[in-house]
Amino acid sequence: CLAPKFDTAFNTARTFALMSSLLAGVVTIIIVVALFVPFNVTYLTPVYVTLMLFQGLSLTIFRSDLCNRLGDVTFWLSGGGNDIDGETGQLTQEAEAFSRYMTRETVVTCSNDAGSNMAISAVVMWFLAAITCYWNVKKTTRDM
Repeated sequence: CLAPKFDTAFNTARTFALMSSLLAGVVTIIIVVALFVPFNVTYLTPVYVTLMLFQGLSLTIFRSDLCNRLGDVTFWLSGGGNDIDGETGQLTQEAEAFSRYMTRETVVTCSNDAGSNMAISAVVMWFLAAITCYWNVKKTTRDM
């Protein structure tokens, strides 16, 4: 199996993207349960801020070698330096199989497109959810 060595920025982006998705799922379940069980929504404000931070950190992918060296097809054909046979200096069988799909003429780019635009809008939406939750709780407590 071809397993390129990814840098810290790439692994950070993957980790925070996964954590934001998991935490958002948990928050969704909590909100659905809160429809039937009394729940103090004050606790959701820091969770929304955390989700905003996690979603924003998923954009560190643009600082990774994946984006900075994306056009260097030779680097990725060699598995990011991991799939070169130490004795012969040639690509391993897995990297050779991968090279059939990705040729040296392959044009690869890293740009702000639909996925990253959705991540940016998610950061804004989590921020608005945090502000709305905090403001609503503050207003409700004041009215009591």
